[in-house]
Amino acid sequence: MLLFIGLGRSNKGELLCCAGCGQRVALVDDLCRILDRPPRKTYTNPHGLLCSILTLARAEGLLADSVSSTEHTWFTCYAWRPVSCAGCGLFMGWAFEAEAEAGEEPDGFFGLLEQRLVSKPGEA
Repeated sequence: MLLFIGLGRSNKGELLCCAGCGQRVALVDDLCRILDRPPRKTYTNPHGLLCSILTLARAEGLLADSVSSTEHTWFTCYAWRPVSCAGCGLFMGWAFEAEAEAGEEPDGFFGLLEQRLVSKPGEA
């Protein structure tokens, strides 16, 4: 379970880590709005499952699938590809990339499953 989600409080330097192995994935400071949506939002996938997603401008320690798709994307003009933790292989969510002709900003971002992340205090 993600512990931080206090978007109104100061999370300066707080880390988001893989729930499976604890590897660092991002900083809470990397949370970002995409297409005027809040950085934490619940989406429904094509199978009817609810996915609580955190959108992040940057992430590290992830392996991306080589094939991307625009089918069933939650973000118009963005293709997605699955990403997994490089440390333990846990499926973490998706990397989103703007389609070349769309001219969207930003060029890319990550949509990670909230329940696959845990927060830890940042290093001082």
